[in-house]
Amino acid sequence: MDTLLARMRPDLALRRWMDCFADHVEARGEMGDALRALIDADVLTVVRSRERLAGEHEA
Repeated sequence: MDTLLARMRPDLALRRWMDCFADHVEARGEMGDALRALIDADVLTVVRSRERLAGEHEA
């Protein structure tokens, strides 16, 4: 927010920050939908994910 305030009027900086925050929230929701679809399709499982994170499974 400080960077925005340094570059623009406070009302415009707040609006820009709120727009960025809304974009962030929307992206997180879409990511959740994508992950749920992968889980539903059995492409992504907890066991496989843990194995990959632990390096126990080849990609």
